[in-house]
Amino acid sequence: LEMYGGEAEERYEETGILWTVEPPQAGRPSFYQPVIVGNRIYVASSPAFLVCYDKLTGKRLWTRDSGPWEFITAEERAKSPELFVKIDPKAKRFKELAESFGGSPGERAELGGLFEELLSLLQKVDPVKYAPPGKGQEPGLVSQPISDGKLIYTLSYLGIAACHDLDGKVKWKTLENEGPQWKHGY
Repeated sequence: LEMYGGEAEERYEETGILWTVEPPQAGRPSFYQPVIVGNRIYVASSPAFLVCYDKLTGKRLWTRDSGPWEFITAEERAKSPELFVKIDPKAKRFKELAESFGGSPGERAELGGLFEELLSLLQKVDPVKYAPPGKGQEPGLVSQPISDGKLIYTLSYLGIAACHDLDGKVKWKTLENEGPQWKHGY
């Protein structure tokens, strides 16, 4: 994880580090502090990724995407089939790329481009349900993951709450987007 401060002179520790990683991110880079449960580290990454690493080796064990395209209904598909001819392959590629992410600038750029295209297309499906995130919000664009030692919970700036077990199996997820977040912040 790349970490930086507010001042150009600020530095972080560079010695004695066991491993470093580049989590998948799309759009503006953002992630919160990791949560450690047993021998695993869980990190939430923008826009709605949950990534699990082995604590000792840094090996990525899995990545889960909880993007807004996960909440498309049959009614939305029936109403706008021409949009889903474009949405479906982009969403599939986005998920594949996130799950196989190797950290290259090209992969990051492709994820970012796909994310922006998907958001734009989904707004044509339903401009309120798939409202874009507010511009310039800080701090960060993802929420701190939390755990009770059995489950991992996340809430993204897209209005998506999700619960996974420690092996990445989705227990539940919901999209509770009330429109542009600038109205109410986080």
